[in-house]
Amino acid sequence: MCVTRVGEVQASDGAVAVVAVDGRERDVPLVALGDEAAAVLPGEWLLLHTGLAVRRLDPREAAEMLAALDEIEGGAP
Repeated sequence: MCVTRVGEVQASDGAVAVVAVDGRERDVPLVALGDEAAAVLPGEWLLLHTGLAVRRLDPREAAEMLAALDEIEGGAP
């Protein structure tokens, strides 16, 4: 099981975002993004690690990471 995920922001108040991950919505703290947290908007992509947003991603990066995570997890026993 991987603790890193990529999710799409559904809503954000600048401190916590509602993020769609693996078909479910989760509340994700934005504290690790520092000053960038206030700029997170619906439709953006975030890299999540152990439940925290750690980086904003552009759509290309998100697609690449989703594909890589799918490949890694698809190969798990």
